[in-house]
Amino acid sequence: MATKTITVRVDEDVKQKAEVILSEIGINTTTLFNACLKALVREKKIPFALVGNDYVSQIPNETTLRAMYEAENDINTHKFDNADDMFRELGI
Repeated sequence: MATKTITVRVDEDVKQKAEVILSEIGINTTTLFNACLKALVREKKIPFALVGNDYVSQIPNETTLRAMYEAENDINTHKFDNADDMFRELGI
């Protein structure tokens, strides 16, 4: 398989911090970039969330907010007297 070289410009501080983390994991930046590009091709999407910080990725989306509201207000919920009844209803 032929390979091509890609040149990437990145902030020096980010590069140094990333290299420390990658070293602890036991891989280098080339391995990381190859893994990310292969995942991009395989999944046809970026294989991770593009967010500014971890908090943003924890904000519930509309579907989750609706489910939380329904659960808190006993909408579309089922109550069971015991676990056996619940499992039976779920077909487990």
